[in-house]
Amino acid sequence: MSEYIEIRCSSIPSYGDCPRRSAAKLFRETLVADGFLLNPSRPSAAAAIGTAIHKGVANLLRAKQATGEFIASEVANAAGLAWESFNEETKEGVIWDKTTPHGMTAEAQIRGLLYSFVPILDSITPTHIEVPLEAIISPLGEQAIPVKVTGTMDVRDVMGVIHDHKTGTKQPSPQAQLGGYIAVCRLNDIEVTGARVNFAKREGIKKTNEGLRAPKPIPFDAEECLSAFWSTVEEIQRHYEKYLEAKDPWSFPANPMSMLCTPKYCNAHCTNFCTMGGTEDAEE
Repeated sequence: MSEYIEIRCSSIPSYGDCPRRSAAKLFRETLVADGFLLNPSRPSAAAAIGTAIHKGVANLLRAKQATGEFIASEVANAAGLAWESFNEETKEGVIWDKTTPHGMTAEAQIRGLLYSFVPILDSITPTHIEVPLEAIISPLGEQAIPVKVTGTMDVRDVMGVIHDHKTGTKQPSPQAQLGGYIAVCRLNDIEVTGARVNFAKREGIKKTNEGLRAPKPIPFDAEECLSAFWSTVEEIQRHYEKYLEAKDPWSFPANPMSMLCTPKYCNAHCTNFCTMGGTEDAEE
């Protein structure tokens, strides 16, 4: 039995959409060892672009922190490093989508998104950049297997506000993730006064080439984020404890109505761990 359940802050918000899909990622090694056959994982273009932008933005902020001012000429270099990150992330395959159908579009989007972040980065005075954090917690009490929460905080500014950079086709709902960062920061004696997302919309190639808008700053209530975090982690802990007792897939509820209940996005789809998604030939 594992000494703890390890959960990344970034994986927490999606848990409520379909706990079983999330469990297939969070607890893959345990499930496979117990005889469940899961589909292989491939990163999506959306996720790989998000990772690449995080790398590029971190490089730009480190340059600003070192010199005391934002250097616009660094963006081209940061875009090159971000593109390298995308290629590394997708070297074993990638799930393309309508907004990012191939590599040429992805490269243009990464470059355009990084340039769009310039006004936001120019306004941030960072104290912490891409800081890895972790803490051991147990919402269910000492009798339960503890949870090791990990995550990499994008930025904390001089006002104590956590910034998380997001790219996507739709505005995100990352309250539980932000709550994780807030909780783990405070457990590591890092003061946090608030949290916000800087959201840059990932557009098709035409709008990207025309020039993307600056990211939209979206503030979130810190206490609500913390509530979302603690509630979701407690649910994950409870489901996992139940699974260890019964080895039953139904320890993790399934949601076949989820928009991600497809072979493309769910490792458990049409496996012996979950038959709720219909057949492999079903239309997505």
